[in-house]
Amino acid sequence: MSGSHTAIEETELFKRFVEVSDQVWHLCREWDRFAQATIGSQLSRALDSIGANLVEGDGRYSEQDAIHFFVIARGSAREASYWIDRAVVRSLIQKANGEAFKESLNHSTRALNNLITYRRNNRFPKVKEEIRPYDAHPNPEGLMPNAEGLSGSHPEGLTPKTEDLTGSHPEGLMPKTEGLSGSHPEGPMPKTEGLSGSHPEGLMPKTEGISGSHPEGPMPK
Repeated sequence: MSGSHTAIEETELFKRFVEVSDQVWHLCREWDRFAQATIGSQLSRALDSIGANLVEGDGRYSEQDAIHFFVIARGSAREASYWIDRAVVRSLIQKANGEAFKESLNHSTRALNNLITYRRNNRFPKVKEEIRPYDAHPNPEGLMPNAEGLSGSHPEGLTPKTEDLTGSHPEGLMPKTEGLSGSHPEGPMPKTEGLSGSHPEGLMPKTEGISGSHPEGPMPK
């Protein structure tokens, strides 16, 4: 809230609501017990609720919370007008007094509507976004082009089709390993059937029928 904020208790609309609430409360005290327990209790609660919600809303930190309680106060003012009508019809409040109470409530409610509208419209600052043209690029960052039919090297992050690739391969691609013998690129494991003697690192040749010394790792029969 800005430094020029005026407390809700100091506003004219709040003072009008409180004035009606106090006047009606004194009238209700003169009613019989049945009237007090029915209309009197409901009417006094509704009128007191207006000022209570206005104060609580004005004391909230966020505009959203403040508006929420202001709207509740507006609903309580409308409820109070209903109970005043009932009291007039049942001869608990004189018609002239009832009309004066309702006129004061309606005047203050219109002012409250303006306050709610103002707080809603000034809840967030309006920021105008600058519109800037974007450069066209065949492959903007974050887009994945169609990788079908790519072979050999590939752009960072794309994985082309690996069908029918043999021999060396770009980083990240796994070529077909069927039928490879001898040394192999790091990663794929060629077929090991029928290999004998020394073997590349990581491959285990067949050990059947081997005698004498053996390379480190395999155990002959």
